[in-house]
Amino acid sequence: MSDSTRSGSQAIDRALGVLDRFEGDRRIALTDISTESGLPLSTTHRIVRALCRSGYLVRDADAYRVGPRVQALVPRSDAEIDEVVPYMYAVAAGAKLTVSLGVRDRSQVARLASARPPVEHCASQLPADREPLHATAMGKVLLAFAPDGPAAAVRGLGDLEAFTPRTSTSYAVLVAQLTEVRRRAFAIADQERAEDVRALAVPVLGNGGVVAALGVQARSARLTDELAARILPPLRHAATEVGRRMQTLDNAG
Repeated sequence: MSDSTRSGSQAIDRALGVLDRFEGDRRIALTDISTESGLPLSTTHRIVRALCRSGYLVRDADAYRVGPRVQALVPRSDAEIDEVVPYMYAVAAGAKLTVSLGVRDRSQVARLASARPPVEHCASQLPADREPLHATAMGKVLLAFAPDGPAAAVRGLGDLEAFTPRTSTSYAVLVAQLTEVRRRAFAIADQERAEDVRALAVPVLGNGGVVAALGVQARSARLTDELAARILPPLRHAATEVGRRMQTLDNAG
């Protein structure tokens, strides 16, 4: 085994050792992480900073806790999804649009569930299982409320692919959009992922931060500004209930 291979394996072992300290909902100070993991304080600080940049940990005042990247890696069981879908169906029935729940997985939104309305609906209302963060409403919500802020989240995406002429491929423009999303607490993606498709999304709050996004999408002619304004309050209410239920399930587990 080469020196570089051994060094890489050691770095991974140390990072996993740090993450092992965070069972359940523990908040741990840096000095305690160092003591429990048996690593020098300087090494611990370097590892913790790297884990925070990647979303695996989040700084919370004078301590650290598990971040959204770890939460996204934990698969939701069918039973857990069943607990939150009724709130989504309530919005879907009123809006006559499909409501979807998504979480961040690296540079993509992973769709966990969708609730279709009890009326005829078109294929445009259902997002793909995975969608790019920077070109979707749910993705923009997740980027806007990333633990290190919008700018750091955008820097970690790499090149921004253009899917339509409306896709934001400029880092500065996207960060400005996300700052506004964070202020308004909702995002609209207007024909950025696919032409003639518009989307609206709101954040879902969980243990200490935004853990998911709840959204709708449809053809642009259907999802007008007027309809978006009408849907926003019930969508926010559903996001509150979904977040509360998800948090209850996480704490019970």
